[in-house]
Amino acid sequence: KYKKLFEPFKIKELEIKNRFFFPALGLSIVNNDGTFANDTMEYMVRRAEGGAGLLITGIHFVEMDIEKKSVWVAPCPRTKPHGYKMVAGEMIERVHAFGTKMFVQLGPGFGRAIYPKFLNGTCVAPSETTNRWDPSITCRELTTEEIETIVRNFAESAVISKECGFDGVEVHALHEGYLLDCFAMSFFNQRKDKYGGDLKGRLTFAIEILQAIKAACGEDFPVILRYSIKSYIKGLDQ
Repeated sequence: KYKKLFEPFKIKELEIKNRFFFPALGLSIVNNDGTFANDTMEYMVRRAEGGAGLLITGIHFVEMDIEKKSVWVAPCPRTKPHGYKMVAGEMIERVHAFGTKMFVQLGPGFGRAIYPKFLNGTCVAPSETTNRWDPSITCRELTTEEIETIVRNFAESAVISKECGFDGVEVHALHEGYLLDCFAMSFFNQRKDKYGGDLKGRLTFAIEILQAIKAACGEDFPVILRYSIKSYIKGLDQ
């Protein structure tokens, strides 16, 4: 009855052995240098041992300077690339031993959804607004130049990830009220530059990220995008 679930399929030239995906989870077990902790590695290897065709890591941030965080809540490939490659490479090799493929999930940051205890500086957003958890905290509007920097950081992070041996990239996009999600919503995006305006303008950030990764990693390198079909935000903090 469920034979199709066990059949292989392809994303570009990458063959995945079955239709079972293990989606990204917020496994906030990270070493102080931004690399995977051993517990995270072992957890993912066990998922491969269980037979999943594709694993996707929890979110990895592409930068730590524009949105400054007080603790390592997720890895960042660009912070210490050499150490990141060594640890990630070992994990990927062990996952591949079970015939399982692995994608890295990359994201631009929390935006207004950041927990205040994770914040080490000013909260950022598409336009000035308040923090999701503490309305007394004001989120400043990102500059056009900062957004363009984040786009370049996505491409750089994707290249590092490809060099590690990851089989593809998932972009954490229009999902869960994080930074890139807020860009898509007119409620939070009142910008007047190329990253605001109508829906096409509000999606420019996400589109430029995909284009930058493809340009840096090649057209055959798989890139998928995580998004929500419907947003259930009715109003500020509702």
